[in-house]
Amino acid sequence: MSLIGPNVKADIAGNILTITIDMSVDLGPSESGKSKMCAKTEGAVTLENGMKLNLQMYKAIPKAQRK
Repeated sequence: MSLIGPNVKADIAGNILTITIDMSVDLGPSESGKSKMCAKTEGAVTLENGMKLNLQMYKAIPKAQRK
């Protein structure tokens, strides 16, 4: 299993990609401040089989709680 971004681990077994993310992690607000980031690849990453993956996992921040 390899780390492919903050809080994103990937494992390839044959033709199966398994992504592991700890959903309790808070990476802070997005650039817009509208959501909290949980995991991201920070752009497209090339996996060991040559395929590309781009991933973001986030949770919206309610308008009343935004800065």
